[in-house]
Order: sequence, then structure tokens, then C-alpha cells
Amino acid sequence: MTERTLDWEKRLRGEPPIENGFTSQSERKVGEKIRMKTKERRSPFRMVAAAMSIALLAGGGWYFKDDLQKLTAQEAALDVPAALRNDPLADTAVELKVQQDSMSSYLFDIYGKKMFIIRHPSVSFQSLEPPATDASGDVAKWAEAFETWMDQARPDVLQLPYNLYAELAAKGKLLSLESRIQRTDVDLDAYYEPVTELLRLGGGGELYGLSARFDTNVVYVNKKLFASRGVALPSEDGMTVDEILATAARFSGTGEAGLYGQNGNQTYQIVNFLGETSGLQSVAYQDGAWRATVGTDAWQDLWRKMAEGAKAGWLQHAKPLGDNYTFDDRMKQDAFAQGQAAMTIGGAAYAHLLEEYKQLVQIQDDWIAVPIKIASGAPNEDTFLEPGTVYAVNAASPNQEAAWEVVKFMTGREFGKKLLSTGVQSDLLSSRLDVLDAADQKRWEAFYADSADPAQAYKQLTAAKPGYWSAAGLLAEAGAKYMKAVADDELTVEEALRRMQAELDSALVSLGGKGAIR
Repeated sequence: MTERTLDWEKRLRGEPPIENGFTSQSERKVGEKIRMKTKERRSPFRMVAAAMSIALLAGGGWYFKDDLQKLTAQEAALDVPAALRNDPLADTAVELKVQQDSMSSYLFDIYGKKMFIIRHPSVSFQSLEPPATDASGDVAKWAEAFETWMDQARPDVLQLPYNLYAELAAKGKLLSLESRIQRTDVDLDAYYEPVTELLRLGGGGELYGLSARFDTNVVYVNKKLFASRGVALPSEDGMTVDEILATAARFSGTGEAGLYGQNGNQTYQIVNFLGETSGLQSVAYQDGAWRATVGTDAWQDLWRKMAEGAKAGWLQHAKPLGDNYTFDDRMKQDAFAQGQAAMTIGGAAYAHLLEEYKQLVQIQDDWIAVPIKIASGAPNEDTFLEPGTVYAVNAASPNQEAAWEVVKFMTGREFGKKLLSTGVQSDLLSSRLDVLDAADQKRWEAFYADSADPAQAYKQLTAAKPGYWSAAGLLAEAGAKYMKAVADDELTVEEALRRMQAELDSALVSLGGKGAIR
């Protein structure tokens, strides 16, 4: 198993303590961007959140000085007069309390705050820290502590993970934004519709918050390698799991990978991701208990294909790098970045890693992205429509109008374009389509393919399942063990899955109500 993340936003979203797909969570954080800025700086991936917290608490900004100058250099000289003339808060001196956390608030702390104050000089900010999660990862307990803290501290502006947003909206703790959106002519058509729909679902049909970012998964394709091996490029309409595997198998015997897993872990993680994407269920919470469903004929067929792929060489993994490594180390062992793999799967962060590496070593940028076609009812649709931080207003705030201006600004076109122009917002995708120029729209087209069903993603993001973390951990551990036994020719696929099913049947019974709530 990979190390469990300590980021509370991930915990509240209910993600398991293992990777579901190909890209490590660390790459999807701003920490990856920080590492890309300093080639020689070495730091463990797991220390990024702590390092960022220290930078922010220390008054920060020193590391981001150049980017801050780019963002704000012309603001005072050019924008202030216009901003003052149209400032709806010009006659309101207010100090807004903003709920913080170590990672998801970095955009506001480092960039948004200064830009907002330039436009609204009568507003000041006070940062408030919510309770920290404990090592047990008990999300339900933490959510209760957060709500108690919220009632006592009364922050005006909230920066929330999606399922906490949905929970607080259902309890009437958040301010409905519907009337304000209409009154201030916020163009909802400019937002990526699936994200807006997901936010409405979380609000019971109304918008109680806005999110400027989201993520998905796509297939990255090396055009040059496809051409050199005489393999036709995938359709721009997307690829099913069967098509991904069939295409990858065409690179068997070439010495290059047809499909490459970036995170350096066992084949089982890839198997589980692709299996769920094709509609298969690994474990399910039914009638108050966890049940494994890994011994079916469909799972056997997928395991057999993947095991054969690993032996034939068309399925390959990154090699684990250990705790301390540089960006160069990370990219030099990346077969796709080195032109030695035809396809890999990842989110938006990986595109920016490739772009940064291209600039660093002056290599040719020769990849395209293709959507993944998700089976209807796939149990991992939430990994194809993952909202970022949701900005919301506390219903009990005495400064609702000023807090709404912050939400509107942080999710608005102006701020979104500023972030894109500096390359800061590189871990997720923009929820606003109007920040993308024609070239960007072509580049990111596959990421906006509307492949996930917001209703399904909503169910998966908000479903309360006792023992979810424990069940996910048991699944990952058993899957890795039995996949290795198959790869080492110690067990057939049929025998491995039979034993894995029996082992999980026994282990899952003991979970009961233990573990975190998804």
C-alpha cells in the first residue's frame, strides 16, 4: 500500500488510502509545482504539505515572489482607479474571517488575497484554522469537530472539500448563492456544466458554493511512437478499457511499453482502476456490510490480460524512487516522458509535468490526450469528475455580501486567467471555459469530454460507508499479494482470485462500523 495521505480535503472527499489510478496524489498537489521550480532542491513528497504550511504560517510569499510580481505588478498602477469606481464594498469597512487549511487555501493565501484587497481596499482578512485531523483518519469525527468549530469561530468564507460542502448545505449551514448569482449577472454558462451540476446536486438542487477547479483522467498518447510502430492513433472520441488494452498489446515485443503506470506500484492498482472504469465492482457496501466481488469471470478475464501484458512487456511500471528525489529523478525514470511508452493514464497535473520537463531538457512535445469512455454505472466515476475546493459563504456570517464578493472573485474569469498566465493553477483544470484561448481549448479538449455522469459521481463522493478506508486497505493489500503470485507463476489467475475472494470474505466481516466514513 502507498502511504496514506494527510490532506484533510482528500480525507473528506473519501478517497481510499491507495491510488485508484496511475498518478500519485502528490503530483496532483501544488507541491509538485514547487518541486518543478527548483531542480536541485530535494524533499520527500510526503513533506510537501508540511513545507507549504510552514511557508504560509511564516508569512510566506518569499518563494512565490516572482509569480506574485507577475500577478500584481500592474494592479496598483492600472486597475485600482477602475476598481474603486466600481467597488460594491467601497462604503463597507469589514474584516472577513476566512477558513483555512494547509493546502487547499494556497491560491487564496498567496494570490487571491492581495488581488482582492487591491480591488476592495476597505476589506481586510483574518485567517482561521479549523481542527486538524488525527492519525486515525476518522472523517466522520473530524466533520463533527469542523461543524462545532464553525459554529463557534463563525468564519465568513469557507473553503471546503466537496462532501463536506454537501453535508453543510443539507444542514442549512451555507448561504444559497442563487439570488446573488442572478443579481450580479454571474455567467454560469461560462462554467464547465458537469461541475456546476455536481455542485447543484450537493446543494439539493441549489448552488451553495462555486468551485474554480476540477480533475479527471485521460489517456496520454505518444504520437511519435505510434507512428514509428505503424499503429493507428486512437479516435479523438475516446477509448474504452478494452480498446486501451488491445492497443497497448500491439506494442508487445517492441521493447517499449504499450501502457505505462506512473506511480511505481503493483500491477493490481492498474487492474483495479481499469476494471472499475469498465463497470466491475471490487468491494461493495450492501445491506450494512462489505462484500467482495473479485472472483467473477469478468475480473478473471481482465487479470489474465494484464498478467500476460506484464510478462510480455507491454505493461510496465515506474520504479519506486524512495523518499528523497528531485524532479529530474522523477522524470528520468518516467518511460512515457522519455519516449519509451506509447500510453499512460493521468490527470491534469501530468500534462504540466510533461510541459515543465520539455522546457527543462528541450525535448519535443509529441503527445496528445484522448478521453476514456466510462462504462455506465462505473463505481469510480468520481475519479473522472473530481471537484476542487468549493468556495462558500457561512449562512451565519454577518458579512454575507462581502463574503460573496470573495467567492465570486476566487471563482471568476479574471482571477482564473491570471492563474493560467503564470502557470500556478497546474494541479487541476479550470472550471471556467472562458479562461481558455483557442490553443488551450484544443490542448485540453479531451479533459472536458463530459464522460462522467454527475449524478453517479455525486453518489460516490457523498455515500456514507462505515469502514471504507479499512475495506480499501484490505483490497489493496490482497490484490497486490495475489497479483504478484500470478506474475511469479505461483498461482493461476483462477486460483489467485478464488483465494483473494475467500480472504476478503473473511476479513471484511470483521469491519462492522470501524474505520472512516466515506
